[in-house]
Amino acid sequence: MVSRAGRLPLLLLIIAASLPTAAVYAGPEELTDAQKLELQKQMAIAERDIYSRHYLRGELGLMASRMEQCYNLAESNMQERRVDKAVEALNAAIAAYSTKEEQRFFKTADMLNYKQSRNFVSRASCYMVAKSYQKVVDDCTTAIKFCPDYSGPYMLRAKAYDEMNNPRAARQDMIEAAKYKPIPGFLYVDFAKHKAIKSADKILATTSDYSRSTVEKKSKWKIWQRD
Repeated sequence: MVSRAGRLPLLLLIIAASLPTAAVYAGPEELTDAQKLELQKQMAIAERDIYSRHYLRGELGLMASRMEQCYNLAESNMQERRVDKAVEALNAAIAAYSTKEEQRFFKTADMLNYKQSRNFVSRASCYMVAKSYQKVVDDCTTAIKFCPDYSGPYMLRAKAYDEMNNPRAARQDMIEAAKYKPIPGFLYVDFAKHKAIKSADKILATTSDYSRSTVEKKSKWKIWQRD
C-alpha cells in the first residue's frame, strides 16, 4: 500500500471536494511540516472509519482484497514504466471483481463497484501511455457504467477523444467531468461528514490561498473550442 506521506495530495483532493463552494484547497507546498503531519493523522482517522463502513473486516479487508493487491502491483509497475506488466495486473484485478472470494470482503456494493471502476480507469491510463486510444475510450466507458459520478473516467476519455481528433466528444466529456467531484458521491458524503475532515479544514484555513473563490479556479478549465 502507498505510505501515508505519499497520500497527502489525495487527502487535499478529498478535502477540496468537501469544502464549501466559496473556498479552494491549498497545495501541499503551502503547509508546514507540522500541518502535513496533522493532515496525515486526520486522514488515517477518516480512512479507518471509511474502511470499516465499506469492508467487512475494515482495513484488513482492504489489504486482503485481490483487487487492491493487483491494483497496487499495477501502480508499482506503472511507476517503473512497465506498462505491459501493469495491464496484466489490472486484468487480474478486473477478473477478481466477480469472484465470491473478492465480494465477501465488501459490505457495500458502492465500494465494490467503485474499485472495479477504478481498475478500468487505471487500465485506460496504461492504454493512454501506449497510445491505444480506442481502448482508452472503451475502458473509460465501462468504468462509467460501474460508477458514473466521479470526474476521472470522463476526463481521461476526453483526452483520448481529443487524440482521436473528435473534439466534440472530448468537449462533452469535459463538460460532464465538471459536474462531478474527484471522488464518487458516496465517498464524498462519507468524507464530508467526517469530523477528521473538519479538523483538516481548520488547518487549511490558515493558508494564504484558502479564501480564493472557485470562480478563479474554474476559469482555468480548458474545453476544446475547435470543431
